[in-house]
Amino acid sequence: MDMIETQRLILRPTTSNDLQFYEVMLKDPNIVRYLPGGKPYTSDYISNYVSNRVAHWKKGFGTFTVALKGNPEVVVGYAGVERLPDSPFHDIRYGFLPRFQGRGFASEAARASIEFVFSNRLVEEVFGVAVVDNLPSVRILQNLGMTPSSEVLYDSVDLVTFSIVQPCCEQE
Repeated sequence: MDMIETQRLILRPTTSNDLQFYEVMLKDPNIVRYLPGGKPYTSDYISNYVSNRVAHWKKGFGTFTVALKGNPEVVVGYAGVERLPDSPFHDIRYGFLPRFQGRGFASEAARASIEFVFSNRLVEEVFGVAVVDNLPSVRILQNLGMTPSSEVLYDSVDLVTFSIVQPCCEQE
């Protein structure tokens, strides 16, 4: 899989070489407060997490590591669509280092990730899930064109779920 370029970003499939970046991301209390558990993750968990991101690419899609287009050595976050384990659902995932938040990077990378799976006909519907109190993430999902969904992807009462259907596949 080649990388995707947007106006300001480069998205490339996550590899095991990205472990150090994910260590920084997933140990930062400000980043993980809205992720499952809400607390920084252990190095063992993060190593397994990265292995799972790499393995998911065998399906032809997955999570991208995101860098600045003008300075590709600067990794700023991650975004991608993945199938939930033991589920028919696919969801968008994204996270960015605090100093790169609030600049529209998450929306730009998430939109490119969804366009990738839709244009390659890999997925017909993408869900987005956010903690109700995570208003920036809820706004991102809405700005991606997602609408509220009644599907339950995760067992938690403090989540809101949205979805978007590939335009060719909408039910009439």
